[in-house]
Amino acid sequence: MQLPDFLRRCSRRLHADAVCYPLLARFAHGRIATTEQEVQTAYERLAALSPDKGRSCLHSNRLTRPTEFDLQIIIPVYNAENFIDECIGSVLSQQTHYSVLTVIINDGSTDTTRQRLNAYEGMSDIVIIDQPNGGFSKARNTGISTLCARYVMFLDADDRLVPGSVETLMDKATASDSDIVEGGYLRFRNEGTVICRYRHRECAGTDWSTLYGYPWGKVYKAGLFADVQFPEGYWFEDTLLPYAVYPRATRVTTIPNTVYHYRDHADGISRRSAGLPRNIDALWVTKRMLEDSERLGICRDERFYHTVLKDFLTNFSRIRGLRSSRTDKDLFIVTTDLMHRYFPDIRTSDTALRPLELALRASDFQAYRLYCLFHSF
Repeated sequence: MQLPDFLRRCSRRLHADAVCYPLLARFAHGRIATTEQEVQTAYERLAALSPDKGRSCLHSNRLTRPTEFDLQIIIPVYNAENFIDECIGSVLSQQTHYSVLTVIINDGSTDTTRQRLNAYEGMSDIVIIDQPNGGFSKARNTGISTLCARYVMFLDADDRLVPGSVETLMDKATASDSDIVEGGYLRFRNEGTVICRYRHRECAGTDWSTLYGYPWGKVYKAGLFADVQFPEGYWFEDTLLPYAVYPRATRVTTIPNTVYHYRDHADGISRRSAGLPRNIDALWVTKRMLEDSERLGICRDERFYHTVLKDFLTNFSRIRGLRSSRTDKDLFIVTTDLMHRYFPDIRTSDTALRPLELALRASDFQAYRLYCLFHSF
């Protein structure tokens, strides 16, 4: 373990981050002067480790019969035999006066998931679609392509809705004519132990930056997905939301009610993927979403800029698991390139993000790395 990483862990345990980081930052300086050729070489080295195999999020979705239902719930399912009945049961038990269509996409399951889904065949408010395995994005996109409701909600097959969540979210959406309404959620383990709870304060307005980065736990106006879909071929496809969905919402509402239960798996993808080169997808999907957001005409205001800076920090957290100083430097070089290309003039007023901004604009790798070590998850 390198010294800055060791100090970061210790300072967090002692709640001394605010003291340790500024002290170390005084001595952490190491600029990397890069030419266009060196930037290109950095891209090539990262691509050699894990090529960019993903696709754009831009896609025309025909919203069929847009007012046939009030809400459409999309559930992508892959090998969820142990959880799918609980998940669907949490939908069917919702007490609501709103019309709800549940679209379940069986994404090439190889266990007994499909046999379990047979029990729901023929229900008037459930549609089951079978397709070859294509991953979460492709499954969600299949659901998006069938939209026939005013609002849409995403639910993962191993999670569950809280009783009354549909009524609560839809009441607020209807009363406020919000584009997005999001509630709180809790994380729990298989045995039922609650790990932690996340709650919003009640707020309505145009500030989408307070929304969680997950697709679930909220309802969206279906029109937000008229011309976008989850980018296929990437890990971390949820990056779509703050780049191409949230910024186009004219009214966003958050509520304190817990509406979603998220199952925390000991063998979840975030743990199983640690240290794998495929984590470089974090960079590729950021790059792709910046390109797509530009084509969509997304306003690059300070709020959007802050989202991207935080995304840069998250990318460092994911890719540093490869434990390669060369890869860390290549990520830094490419990140500075994206910064200069898309945000040449804007500056942050957020004092917490300013050191990261200054390090990137000055091509100061050591200052960037120290900041990320202390502030990443």
